[in-house]
Amino acid sequence: MTKPLSEEINDPSEICNSKQYHITNSIQPHYVLLVLKPENYRVVYCSDNASNIFSKGINEIIGKEFWDLLDNQSAEKLRILLAQEKIQEADYSDRFPAPIIIENTHFKTEALFYRNLDFIFVELETDSFKNVATDYLDLLFLRLSGTINSSQVNSYELANLICKTLHKIIGFDRIWYCEFDDTGNGFVSGEFNNDVLPSLMHHRFPATDIPLSVRSIYVKNKSRVILDAYADLSLIINEKGIEADTLDLTYSLARRAGESHLEYLRNMGVASSASFSVVKEGKLVALFGAHSKQPVLIRYKQLAACQYLVNKYLAQYQFLFQKESIEEFNQKESVIYSVINSLAAKQFDICKLFQENLLLFLQLLDADGCLYYNDQQLYGSININGSHRKALSDLIHNETKNGIFFTDSLEQFSPSLLEIKNEICGILAIRLVEDENKDEIIIWHRKEHAYDEKWAGNPSQAVIQDESGKVGPRKSFESWVKTVEGKSVPWKDSQLKVAQKFRQEFVLKRALFEAKLQTEKAEKANTFKSQFLANMSHELRTPLHVMIGLLESIMEKIDSMPKEKQLQYLSLVHGSSERLLVLINDLLDLAKLEVGMMKFNFANHSLKSVVDSAINEVTKLVDDKKLKLSSEVNEEIKLVFDKERMTQVLINLLTNATKFTPIGKCIRIHTESNYKILKLIVSDQGIGIPENELETVFDKYVQSSKTKADAGGTGLGLSICKEIMQAHKGSIRVENNDSGGSSFFLEFPVDMEINPAINNLG
Repeated sequence: MTKPLSEEINDPSEICNSKQYHITNSIQPHYVLLVLKPENYRVVYCSDNASNIFSKGINEIIGKEFWDLLDNQSAEKLRILLAQEKIQEADYSDRFPAPIIIENTHFKTEALFYRNLDFIFVELETDSFKNVATDYLDLLFLRLSGTINSSQVNSYELANLICKTLHKIIGFDRIWYCEFDDTGNGFVSGEFNNDVLPSLMHHRFPATDIPLSVRSIYVKNKSRVILDAYADLSLIINEKGIEADTLDLTYSLARRAGESHLEYLRNMGVASSASFSVVKEGKLVALFGAHSKQPVLIRYKQLAACQYLVNKYLAQYQFLFQKESIEEFNQKESVIYSVINSLAAKQFDICKLFQENLLLFLQLLDADGCLYYNDQQLYGSININGSHRKALSDLIHNETKNGIFFTDSLEQFSPSLLEIKNEICGILAIRLVEDENKDEIIIWHRKEHAYDEKWAGNPSQAVIQDESGKVGPRKSFESWVKTVEGKSVPWKDSQLKVAQKFRQEFVLKRALFEAKLQTEKAEKANTFKSQFLANMSHELRTPLHVMIGLLESIMEKIDSMPKEKQLQYLSLVHGSSERLLVLINDLLDLAKLEVGMMKFNFANHSLKSVVDSAINEVTKLVDDKKLKLSSEVNEEIKLVFDKERMTQVLINLLTNATKFTPIGKCIRIHTESNYKILKLIVSDQGIGIPENELETVFDKYVQSSKTKADAGGTGLGLSICKEIMQAHKGSIRVENNDSGGSSFFLEFPVDMEINPAINNLG
């Protein structure tokens, strides 16, 4: 027979799954089993306790036709019922209950018929059930069914309600509901308990607790019962009067349980057990279980009523779940639009909104935190080092190319990320741009799920060995915890739908925003172009008219005009021609820069030498307005640039600064460094630039609204500066100073190791 083992084994799941628990030659002693030939209903096997309800010995039962064992009237009725039921057909696998009366003894009992393979099986309740009344059941069942129909509970509470109704039908001490995840691990999320047995609520069970071979039986045979885990078993006897070979009892109610299961129940202090399968699309998705400390006898009619309510549960749960999912999605949809509207107000600057209102993004999904990844930078409050940041960045860059990526275990993609499971373990990431070369990704993350639940009893002792040496254990909780290490709570389908919806809305709304922006920009460009043409016409005509007028005067009075006067006129003509040359050079420079035809002579130069050259060019303007111009540039700083073009940029910035800085104020030139970026800053105390124009002032033909009325010009200077800086792989930007005026930043990429002097800058 079997005996308990105390030692663990190496590969319990393989052995558990190899055992065929439905193939057996023994049954529970509270039932009598008869096995019939379908063609003539002749008894070929019976359980060794059959004589308890029949007036014959076992040797007189085997070989008889089943009808000969029944009261004549009962037999005739049963013949008609079984014929109508077509139980002799090979594909019949339903349980068919029927009342019968035993010959001579007039013992009335319930018989359960089903067909499996080559036999018809008949299971009869013994007189052990005589005190189990079911007269009340029909009315109770109707009332309970009505209660479920009219209940106002949600899908989560529905399981508790079903547990309570099952208790009213079978009276067990503990009724629990266990749902299974995709890998087969179970979680108890519903329970009714009368406090006789410990609660199983929120306990977890590994997939090996119900081996695959057993799950397939649970799908076919939805309701099962173990009436007494301590009772001796009844053997099945063959025609020769000896213990029969094993039979397939897949659909049996009377079948003995596996010894490991019985050991497990005894270990938890459970005498009676029942279970009811929740099957969806041929898969076991959940289980309602029942435990009783003392043996409890329940009849098939009670089990059938329970299974009906469980089937009803699945239908109602799916309805409620779908309804709640729609309601939840509708609620989340309003959050989606709230986030999108907030982003639109920030001109879709995700980083800015992310830093100002992270909670807004967390309202979208149930997560421990949220990150924003852009241009190889991770934004968010996470305490992970550089190598882990890089591993995480590389992962989301590679895995989000299809738009969305999610996992509850980062370890399977990058084993080193197991080290940060207490910070980030599972992620859901969405890419917000279609361009694979550009990264703009939002990442919701969860920590490792703390599996700190415990089991009732000591499941690690529920290990048995049969005569062949095969073992059928239940894994201990501690062993199972190792298999789920490094995993977060999985992402639900509803959460994936929310993330997808947010991504769709974001991409659409930002595209509309950018289209509108481009339209406005085009309209502004046309306006600026018209203004430019008007300005250019003015700037060209004015000096030309002056030149023509002066030259005509000289030509008309060349003989009478004093030489000094002629020189004065010619000097004015020369000044006007220089103004024209500057305008034409600006136009030519911008055209060359835009088409990539501008030639640059890159070489290693001292930055201070260029600054000094530019200062010399504007000295007269500075002196005329009595401005204070200071330069704080380290002589040791050297960069690779085109000296002539960089001088042109600085002259342009200093000329503008002197134009718009009031008399007696200051202009300052200084440098700063910030991680491989050198900044050359030109600050003034002038009139500043409107906030909404800080970016557009670098566009072609654009002049600040504060300066264009009085300063003249064409609006080409800063756009030329921008093009020159981009050609140097750098950039130019402007900020308004808190104390007034503005600061222009020329930013150069540099190598700190080659330029050690830059390390000492602020």
